[in-house]
Amino acid sequence: MDTPAQTSRYFFQIRRSDDEILDLEGSLHSDLAAAVAEMAAGVRDMLGHDLIEGRSLDLRSRIDAELDGVVVATLAFKDAITILA
Repeated sequence: MDTPAQTSRYFFQIRRSDDEILDLEGSLHSDLAAAVAEMAAGVRDMLGHDLIEGRSLDLRSRIDAELDGVVVATLAFKDAITILA
């Protein structure tokens, strides 16, 4: 019988220039790389939604992954997308 993979609960805190959105539930991931991949997908989703709604894209924002109350990764919104000009 296989033993379940070890997972950790990461909390993703969104920090914008004028407010914070705190993740109170967190989500389980097998490792930091998986957590960062979810962070990037979430940022792209948020930016896409802002774009569809006609809002400005604030690329100065960031998302932090916390594990046991410690920031273990930070992703700037601008680093989650590629802009061709």
